[in-house]
Amino acid sequence: MGDRTYAWFAIPVWAISDETRSVICNVFSLTAVDLAGILANDPHPDPAAYMDGTSLRLVDGVPCLVVEDEQANYGGNDIEEALQAAVIPYLQRNDAGCEYGPGLAAYCNDEHMAVRADWRGEPVIGVQVGNGTIAIDETELVDLKVYAALRAQVLSATRESARS
Repeated sequence: MGDRTYAWFAIPVWAISDETRSVICNVFSLTAVDLAGILANDPHPDPAAYMDGTSLRLVDGVPCLVVEDEQANYGGNDIEEALQAAVIPYLQRNDAGCEYGPGLAAYCNDEHMAVRADWRGEPVIGVQVGNGTIAIDETELVDLKVYAALRAQVLSATRESARS
């Protein structure tokens, strides 16, 4: 039994090379001709269409191959594992399933971080209110900082700048 929900994956164009094309095609069930056709288009300015599809889109101004799956099992966990095994950088967003809430993930240079998200896809951290004080979940704050740094690396302009 699965837990299906919407998932969004973005792979920066700089990360798509002769070495990664076959993995990307396999993971997302694309032919080499399909992928070449998608990459030949001008990128769409919106980062997501919020429906099934694969397209070239701008994510914070960076051209990315964006794959959206309305029925991804466990938010696309199997896709994440395949991309990580091939060391392909990506951003991921998933809506809430029955067993988990919405989340965001970033992977680059063999480092991965997932954080909680709100219903609009923005990162959130836990706070506790009690006895007139507010306490931030420090662990989630550290995780959010790591996520933000990885996200910036994925969206950097070139492979070389992502490695530094």
